[in-house]
Amino acid sequence: MTASGNVVKSAAPSPAECTRGGAPLGNTNRALHGLYGVGLPSGAQRLGRRINAFRRSLCEAVEARGEIDLHAAATIDSACQWLRHGLLAARWLRLTHDELSPDQRLSFSREVAKAATERDKCIRLLRLDKAPGQIFDPGSIYLTPLPPLTQQGSDARDVETQAADDARRQGDASDAAVGDSSGDNLMPLIPAGF
Repeated sequence: MTASGNVVKSAAPSPAECTRGGAPLGNTNRALHGLYGVGLPSGAQRLGRRINAFRRSLCEAVEARGEIDLHAAATIDSACQWLRHGLLAARWLRLTHDELSPDQRLSFSREVAKAATERDKCIRLLRLDKAPGQIFDPGSIYLTPLPPLTQQGSDARDVETQAADDARRQGDASDAAVGDSSGDNLMPLIPAGF
């Protein structure tokens, strides 16, 4: 209230007066992780749009495989920062090409290539090239069962005969390789720790 008794209405509408609040239905504002890069120089807004489109495509690819955790969000941000670095270096090389010495040109070109390599390393860290269940685990090769030694059916006898022949041949080869069969000169075939 003012000194004259009039009620002063605030400029912002009350919650009851609002017909619609918040973002429209279906937008992806809530899905973004909140990491943002620093501003771009004037005249480079197009680069910002390219970087944002790249960030969105990486986020969508990671979300398709599952939730974006902190490590994935930081990796996405690093990839976007390297993309920004490379795009800015390429832009400055293009704009100031005539004023630069050959060494400076090579330096800018080297930065563009380095940025692309580092960006690709970040993308590789996200493991987007493999399906979630296809990521290779070195320990998994020991978990797979071995095929059976004998086969069922008519050729089971052939398999047993082949195994016996292989064992006999291996025994003959070990005797010839190690020394005489008197036992004085034989080396153990199994290491001591087993």
